[in-house]
Amino acid sequence: MFLVGSRPRSKDMNRSDLVAANGPIFVGQGRSIGSVAKKTVKVITVGNPCNTNCLIARANAKSLPNSSFSAMTRLDQNRAVAQVATKLAVPAVNVNDVFVWGNHSDAMYADLRLATVDGKKANLEPSWVDGAFRSAVAGRGKAIIVARGSSSAASAASAAGDHMRDWHRGSNGRVVSMAIPSEGWYGVPEGLIFSFPVKVAAGGRIEVVQGLEIDAATKAGIDANIADLQSERQAVASLL
Repeated sequence: MFLVGSRPRSKDMNRSDLVAANGPIFVGQGRSIGSVAKKTVKVITVGNPCNTNCLIARANAKSLPNSSFSAMTRLDQNRAVAQVATKLAVPAVNVNDVFVWGNHSDAMYADLRLATVDGKKANLEPSWVDGAFRSAVAGRGKAIIVARGSSSAASAASAAGDHMRDWHRGSNGRVVSMAIPSEGWYGVPEGLIFSFPVKVAAGGRIEVVQGLEIDAATKAGIDANIADLQSERQAVASLL
């Protein structure tokens, strides 16, 4: 099930405006899903701010398990893959195991430590990763809005399809990005809808990749996203 019914962000809106405008929509959607859906339903929130809208929908679908809900950070992953592919002059389909931590916002933290090209570890200069790469991926959504006056609907639709395909069929051993209700992984507070590196088994069981070393830069990125999402959760507390 795709939850896409939200007001798109325009260039005159900030993120707090988007939270206030769209949060109430997901109260009704969550209640409706909870009243009629099977416990095996797979719900992806695409409408932004998607992590927090997923939090609202999940909170209002009280009969369903956490495993039924996710939010889309695959768009951020796809943008990160495109940057790597362009940098290395290879097709995007040859780049795998790129993922993002956190929120679908400019705070999200793209991680290339597991990235491969044609099955081999990607060879990328740290200065490029920490500079041009991160700024391009984090700022891509805003740049599109400024250029077009509206958000990137086509690439978002493609990413939603990628996300749901892997959720249904499995990711075939690839690491992908999904924002799911945290169970405390990597110090993320329980219940926050947070993007993690995951593998999806055939049949749709999502497994967070465990045991990754969290260096100072990654911890700072994770902590910034925790703060970002906690602030959004506080703003919609009355809807939970």
